[in-house]
Amino acid sequence: DAAGEEGGGREGAADTQDVARSLTVQNTRLRTALLRLKEQSELERNDLQRQLKTYQMESSSKEEIQNELEELRQTHATTLEEMQELKDIIDETTSLEETIE
Repeated sequence: DAAGEEGGGREGAADTQDVARSLTVQNTRLRTALLRLKEQSELERNDLQRQLKTYQMESSSKEEIQNELEELRQTHATTLEEMQELKDIIDETTSLEETIE
């Protein structure tokens, strides 16, 4: 029985060593995976920051263009009013000239 217990102890120690090796390998793999995940996260974060800057610049440009468009609309409306006033003056002048003739 003592030999059987001794053999069982050796097998238990071997099993423990196998489990320890397996856990060490698994731990190494997990560390490697974590490092890769960290690197990938940093790359994605940097890419998102670049995209955000681009979108912010585009947004600023869009606002500037919208402001310019509004100014142009106002200028156009003013020009149309002035043209109508000039047409009215020309019409008045033409009718006065016809009356004089």
